Amino acid sequence: MRLGARLAGEVKLEFQEKTVDLVVKLEIPPSLKVKFLDITRSEKAVPALILALNHEDSDVRWSAADALGNIGNSHAVDALIQALNHEDSNVRGRAAYALGKIGNAQAVDALIQALNDENSYVRRSAAEALGKIGNSQAVDALILALNDENSYVR
Repeated sequence: MRLGARLAGEVKLEFQEKTVDLVVKLEIPPSLKVKFLDITRSEKAVPALILALNHEDSDVRWSAADALGNIGNSHAVDALIQALNHEDSNVRGRAAYALGKIGNAQAVDALIQALNDENSYVRRSAAEALGKIGNSQAVDALILALNDENSYVR
Protein backbone atom coordinates (compact mmCIF):
# COMPACT_ATOMS: atom_id res chain seq x y z
CA MET A 1 0.00 0.00 0.00
CA ARG A 2 2.90 2.31 0.77
CA LEU A 3 4.39 1.74 -2.66
CA GLY A 4 0.99 2.31 -4.21
CA ALA A 5 0.70 5.64 -2.37
CA ARG A 6 4.10 6.73 -3.64
CA LEU A 7 3.24 5.70 -7.18
CA ALA A 8 -0.06 7.61 -6.93
CA GLY A 9 1.96 10.79 -6.60
CA GLU A 10 4.28 9.92 -9.47
CA VAL A 11 1.73 9.50 -12.23
CA LYS A 12 1.22 12.31 -14.70
CA LEU A 13 -0.41 15.35 -13.15
CA GLU A 14 -3.61 14.83 -15.09
CA PHE A 15 -4.08 11.40 -13.42
CA GLN A 16 -2.98 12.34 -9.91
CA GLU A 17 -6.41 13.47 -8.79
CA LYS A 18 -7.81 10.00 -9.46
CA THR A 19 -4.86 8.13 -7.97
CA VAL A 20 -4.75 10.29 -4.83
CA ASP A 21 -8.51 9.89 -4.52
CA LEU A 22 -7.94 6.13 -4.36
CA VAL A 23 -5.70 6.72 -1.34
CA VAL A 24 -8.29 9.02 0.25
CA LYS A 25 -11.00 6.36 -0.15
CA LEU A 26 -8.96 3.59 1.51
CA GLU A 27 -10.68 2.23 4.60
CA ILE A 28 -7.70 2.43 6.91
CA PRO A 29 -6.98 4.31 10.13
CA PRO A 30 -6.80 8.09 9.57
CA SER A 31 -3.20 8.29 10.80
CA LEU A 32 -2.13 5.77 8.16
CA LYS A 33 -4.16 7.55 5.49
CA VAL A 34 -2.38 10.84 6.29
CA LYS A 35 0.96 9.03 6.10
CA PHE A 36 0.06 7.63 2.68
CA LEU A 37 -1.09 11.04 1.47
CA ASP A 38 2.26 12.40 2.64
CA ILE A 39 4.07 9.70 0.71
CA THR A 40 2.31 10.69 -2.53
CA ARG A 41 3.94 14.17 -2.35
CA SER A 42 1.11 15.23 -4.65
CA GLU A 43 -0.51 18.65 -4.51
CA LYS A 44 -3.78 16.78 -5.12
CA ALA A 45 -3.49 15.46 -1.54
CA VAL A 46 -3.54 18.97 -0.06
CA PRO A 47 -7.35 19.30 0.32
CA ALA A 48 -7.60 16.02 2.26
CA LEU A 49 -4.62 16.99 4.42
CA ILE A 50 -6.16 20.39 5.17
CA LEU A 51 -9.27 18.59 6.42
CA ALA A 52 -7.07 16.33 8.54
CA LEU A 53 -5.70 19.39 10.37
CA ASN A 54 -8.99 19.41 12.28
CA HIS A 55 -9.29 15.68 12.94
CA GLU A 56 -10.24 14.64 16.47
CA ASP A 57 -6.97 12.72 16.92
CA SER A 58 -4.03 15.01 17.67
CA ASP A 59 -1.54 12.64 16.00
CA VAL A 60 -3.51 12.90 12.77
CA ARG A 61 -3.57 16.70 13.05
CA TRP A 62 0.17 17.19 13.47
CA SER A 63 0.97 14.50 10.92
CA ALA A 64 -1.19 16.40 8.44
CA ALA A 65 0.80 19.57 9.15
CA ASP A 66 4.03 17.65 8.53
CA ALA A 67 2.65 16.21 5.30
CA LEU A 68 1.63 19.65 4.06
CA GLY A 69 5.18 20.83 4.72
CA ASN A 70 6.56 17.95 2.71
CA ILE A 71 4.30 18.72 -0.24
CA GLY A 72 5.06 22.42 -0.04
CA ASN A 73 2.93 24.00 -2.75
CA SER A 74 1.23 27.38 -2.38
CA HIS A 75 -2.05 25.88 -1.16
CA ALA A 76 -0.11 24.01 1.52
CA VAL A 77 1.60 27.26 2.56
CA ASP A 78 -1.75 29.01 2.93
CA ALA A 79 -3.16 26.14 4.99
CA LEU A 80 -0.07 26.03 7.20
CA ILE A 81 -0.25 29.77 7.81
CA GLN A 82 -3.84 29.30 8.94
CA ALA A 83 -2.75 26.35 11.10
CA LEU A 84 -0.49 28.70 13.06
CA ASN A 85 -3.75 29.80 14.74
CA HIS A 86 -5.01 26.27 15.47
CA GLU A 87 -6.19 25.58 19.02
CA ASP A 88 -3.77 22.62 19.31
CA SER A 89 -0.25 23.85 20.10
CA ASN A 90 1.25 20.74 18.49
CA VAL A 91 -0.45 21.64 15.21
CA ARG A 92 0.77 25.24 15.51
CA GLY A 93 4.32 24.07 16.18
CA ARG A 94 4.32 21.54 13.37
CA ALA A 95 2.86 24.12 11.01
CA ALA A 96 5.69 26.52 11.86
CA TYR A 97 8.26 23.77 11.38
CA ALA A 98 6.70 22.80 8.04
CA LEU A 99 6.75 26.41 6.86
CA GLY A 100 10.46 26.47 7.62
CA LYS A 101 10.97 23.36 5.51
CA ILE A 102 9.19 25.01 2.63
CA GLY A 103 11.09 28.26 3.11
CA ASN A 104 8.43 30.46 1.61
CA ALA A 105 8.88 34.15 2.41
CA GLN A 106 5.09 34.54 2.22
CA ALA A 107 4.95 32.99 5.71
CA VAL A 108 7.32 35.44 7.43
CA ASP A 109 4.65 37.73 8.90
CA ALA A 110 2.67 34.82 10.31
CA LEU A 111 5.81 33.21 11.74
CA ILE A 112 6.80 36.48 13.38
CA GLN A 113 3.40 36.54 15.07
CA ALA A 114 3.99 32.94 16.18
CA LEU A 115 7.07 34.12 18.06
CA ASN A 116 4.57 35.54 20.56
CA ASP A 117 2.65 32.28 20.99
CA GLU A 118 1.91 31.23 24.57
CA ASN A 119 3.55 27.85 23.92
CA SER A 120 7.36 27.71 23.87
CA TYR A 121 7.38 24.80 21.38
CA VAL A 122 5.47 26.95 18.89
CA ARG A 123 7.81 29.90 19.48
CA ARG A 124 10.84 27.66 19.03
CA SER A 125 9.48 26.17 15.80
CA ALA A 126 8.67 29.65 14.49
CA ALA A 127 12.21 30.82 15.30
CA GLU A 128 13.72 27.83 13.52
CA ALA A 129 11.48 28.43 10.50
CA LEU A 130 12.43 32.10 10.36
CA GLY A 131 16.09 31.12 10.55
CA LYS A 132 15.66 28.89 7.53
CA ILE A 133 13.88 31.61 5.56
CA GLY A 134 16.53 34.13 6.57
CA ASN A 135 15.36 37.33 4.93
CA SER A 136 16.00 40.67 6.66
CA GLN A 137 12.53 40.84 8.21
CA ALA A 138 13.01 37.34 9.66
CA VAL A 139 16.45 38.22 11.02
CA ASP A 140 15.11 41.32 12.76
CA ALA A 141 12.42 39.24 14.45
CA LEU A 142 14.95 36.61 15.47
CA ILE A 143 17.11 39.25 17.14
CA LEU A 144 14.11 40.15 19.31
CA ALA A 145 13.48 36.46 20.01
CA LEU A 146 16.89 36.30 21.70
CA ASN A 147 15.12 37.84 24.70
CA ASP A 148 12.58 35.03 25.01
CA GLU A 149 12.15 33.62 28.50
CA ASN A 150 12.68 30.07 27.22
CA SER A 151 16.23 28.99 26.43
CA TYR A 152 15.10 26.67 23.63
CA VAL A 153 13.48 29.60 21.86
CA ARG A 154 16.58 31.74 22.33
